[in-house]
Amino acid sequence: SLGVETERSKAADAAHETARAAQAVVAEIKAQGIGAKDIRTVSVTLAPVYDEVRDPSGYVTKRTLRGYKASNTFSVRLTDIAKAGAIAQQLLDKGANRFDGITYDYSKKEEKYDALRAQAVKDALRKANSYASALNIRLGRILEIASQPHGPIPAGMPKGMMGAAAAAPEEALAIPVEPGIETLRTEVQVIWELAQ
Repeated sequence: SLGVETERSKAADAAHETARAAQAVVAEIKAQGIGAKDIRTVSVTLAPVYDEVRDPSGYVTKRTLRGYKASNTFSVRLTDIAKAGAIAQQLLDKGANRFDGITYDYSKKEEKYDALRAQAVKDALRKANSYASALNIRLGRILEIASQPHGPIPAGMPKGMMGAAAAAPEEALAIPVEPGIETLRTEVQVIWELAQ
């Protein structure tokens, strides 16, 4: 997530300068081979900026209009993490002056969660059978299956994977981007009827 922010004394100048710089940034994003479906405008704003004078207790005693700030931010989706740092640096070189960070996500996430839920149900059955056999009873029909909220769990990156996410050799300075590992997790609660 990145963008262009400009402050000028006149609103039209701030909007014009931001639009010009944002067009250059978008052109560079597309020049890097990133398709239009992976580029999304997040916000376009124009707002007055004030200088404020405060008294010792913190109350504003005077506000003076200093100018106007225009902003245009984008979300860019990459599938090649190794290129993220170099592309971010190139976009900053092309005029982006706001960098709001990186967010990681999974491709085919629901398929992965479906597989995890199936494993969780099998694990619940295994554990329930171990309790039932210790009590010399059998499991009856299932009364309820409930899924618990889930989300990725960030974890450190094993040493063996460090090289895979490293930026390209020093042909150009790149912003370091190390994705680490996120673990998908899900829980299910299964309630069985007991049978003798």
